[in-house]
Amino acid sequence: MTTPLEEFKKLMQQAHLGNFVIETEDIVEDTIRATETMPPDKALEVLKSLLREGTPKHIPKEVVEELVEVEVEHLSEKDVVQMTADLLSKSAKPKPDLSEDLESQRYNDPLSNTGFVTQTQMNDHYKLLLSRIQTQMSTIGGGGEVNLRMLDDVDRSTIADGLCLKYNATNKKFEFALTAAKTYYSTRNDNNTPIQHSTPQIIPDMTLSPTAGTYVVNYNSKFTVVDTASITEDAETDLIALYADLSTRAATGSETTRAASDIYANETLGPGVYIHTGAVTINGILTLDGGGDSTAEFIIRTAGALATGTNAEIVLTNGATSSNVWFVAAGAPSTGANSTVRGNFLANHAAPSMGASTNFEGRMFAVVGSIAIGDTCIITAPTGTRTTSLGSTLIFFNLFTGNGHITNTGATTVALSIGTNQGSITGFVDGNVAGNIYPGGSGENSRIRVGIYVDGVLIDDSRRTYDHPSSGIDQEYPIVLQTVATLTADQTIDVRGSASFGEMIIGPRMSLIATLTDA
Repeated sequence: MTTPLEEFKKLMQQAHLGNFVIETEDIVEDTIRATETMPPDKALEVLKSLLREGTPKHIPKEVVEELVEVEVEHLSEKDVVQMTADLLSKSAKPKPDLSEDLESQRYNDPLSNTGFVTQTQMNDHYKLLLSRIQTQMSTIGGGGEVNLRMLDDVDRSTIADGLCLKYNATNKKFEFALTAAKTYYSTRNDNNTPIQHSTPQIIPDMTLSPTAGTYVVNYNSKFTVVDTASITEDAETDLIALYADLSTRAATGSETTRAASDIYANETLGPGVYIHTGAVTINGILTLDGGGDSTAEFIIRTAGALATGTNAEIVLTNGATSSNVWFVAAGAPSTGANSTVRGNFLANHAAPSMGASTNFEGRMFAVVGSIAIGDTCIITAPTGTRTTSLGSTLIFFNLFTGNGHITNTGATTVALSIGTNQGSITGFVDGNVAGNIYPGGSGENSRIRVGIYVDGVLIDDSRRTYDHPSSGIDQEYPIVLQTVATLTADQTIDVRGSASFGEMIIGPRMSLIATLTDA
């Protein structure tokens, strides 16, 4: 059985091994001197109290209490005072010197100790915290000044009510000055504007005529869906009208008479309508020369089938664009493997197809008939400005049939949408189709496009397209447009809207604001 002295020694040893956390040697020395004139029992109680205050929290309280709550009748004054004085003197830690590099104290920082027992310890900790803050503040530029008007890099002579702080690069100081008033132009309209046309229409009162300069342009309004339509039904209607148009045009151009069945092989054609009554084949390179006219049309029409041979290529020169090149066949149009086609294939009652690895810049349509796409084709949007109308919906499609399936094998990529009004669409990967996929029976939708124009030319990044199903009828949706426009003298800014399908109403409140930039 251990004696009280042995138990007390154990507590002393804990302090000596580094668990003692009293920070100043003065406290220890004053306590030791005081106990020299005390009776042994009183001296022991004082030292116990000192140990309790200096014992960190990671030593359980019940352990400390059990060790120090002992009888003292067998201890002499010499035992108590001498032993505790020696151990406490060794375990006491000097007050840290704040003049030392703070980085060297980070692993033994007294601020990390929050195990306060007495009010005195908490006060000392708070004083140390304030001292540390003042030391850090003294290293901040401006001499630690917290009053803005007294900072060295502020021109105090410019201080006045209603001014803003601006930097003067000449004297390299901040000074108070008036901010330049922003020049802006604005207009508003509180009326409803129906949007029913596929061609962009200027929204009433949404036109500005600023002075020359660069402007941040903002348009804000809302729209309500009034009616929806089936995009595939509308596209089929537009497709029937397109075929009727192209299939009835009279022959024109440099060669109005071609053989009933003909082969185009390594030759050049000018704009015109070329008519055949039999099958047509394109081998080698067929060059279509626009003669410097970007609106020049090329129509090669046959009552039979139309095909490109393997590795055949259609080349466009001198302004000719793929939007205005049409291969119209009553029979089935097709491309051979590894062909490069620039133009549009249109079939009546037949099944168009695309050979493996075809690079196709244009559209492939069938009024009635399934469309088959071979392995790893690349289908991109046609280029140039169309001279033949596609209606309000066909413009969204690379591949469309009014009645039939559309199938694909391999990793074909498609830039626009794919659709059929009656049939299925299979084999395409969503991530490889930049547009939408509309199988037969697709629900009704509405689509509105709104954009900001300068002198009738769309600013590309300003246009937004909003699609909503029939469930969105009578619902309001916000329109928020923003862009940057650089204008020369006498140019105008306006907002235009179009409805690809369905019907919408913009308004009743809208605003157009153009703010001149500092550039």
